[in-house]
Amino acid sequence: MDERLNAPTSARRKLGGGVFAVLATSHPSMVPPFDIFKRQPGGSVRWLEVVADLEAAKLRVKELVDCVPGEYFYFQSSVRT
Repeated sequence: MDERLNAPTSARRKLGGGVFAVLATSHPSMVPPFDIFKRQPGGSVRWLEVVADLEAAKLRVKELVDCVPGEYFYFQSSVRT
């Protein structure tokens, strides 16, 4: 099962109840989504949400930095069969 489905309720809402994450990672013709993370004190990272494409990831990271300064990054995991 996709770990993003175990995310907090607010994050699951952004995932559409988890349906988007499952479809995007289980259907080979779809582009995998981008996960957004924030670097925490001490170097650990915290998963925040998922967005559909690169442009959305760039925009969302800019919004997050403007709202709550910090180090954010996005990552696109590839689908392995």
